[in-house]
Amino acid sequence: MSKTIKFEIPELDNTFKVYFDIETGNIKTITNEPIESDEWSHIDTTYEDVVSLISGEEPLDTCRVEFNTKLKMYELTRNSIDNDIFNVDELIYEIKNNKDADIQVVQDVENTCWKFLISEKLRNSLTENKVSLKTHLSFSVTEKNNPNVLYRTLSFPFSQLVNDFYVVKDFKNDYEFNGDPVSVYTIKRFDSYSYEINNG
Repeated sequence: MSKTIKFEIPELDNTFKVYFDIETGNIKTITNEPIESDEWSHIDTTYEDVVSLISGEEPLDTCRVEFNTKLKMYELTRNSIDNDIFNVDELIYEIKNNKDADIQVVQDVENTCWKFLISEKLRNSLTENKVSLKTHLSFSVTEKNNPNVLYRTLSFPFSQLVNDFYVVKDFKNDYEFNGDPVSVYTIKRFDSYSYEINNG
């Protein structure tokens, strides 16, 4: 009588760690073993996603790790012209009133200032992921529904908004003090924005 022998095939861990410089996003090393490092952060990914980098078929400098502000997580991105598909609706994004937005813009007529606020959820996500804040946010105040007639540009360091929870810019022009109808446009870096007017 023959006896059936069963072989247990060990399950292989398909997870690889991509270690990167938090300030630049440049990849430092890729491994399936954890590394103790205070200098580098890492993301987990699959072998299939990094096999061409491990084999040397694709140089490390063709990729980087970037924080996806819409998904609120780090991800591996390829430096390819195909990745830079510009959507005009995101480059010239008109901010409307939206509850629970990541970034809130308030035209505060009563207190004669513009207020910019960050949601606690987005702030916590940026802090937890140690996202580099070396960028400026810029908002264009224009004629109502017409981005071609610019009245004023409001910009500030993103780090100021994250660190202080809000940024205030004083009014300078009559249309601001009067609460005249305007539109606010920006480059859509985050998932949601809100613009509202506080007339007191």
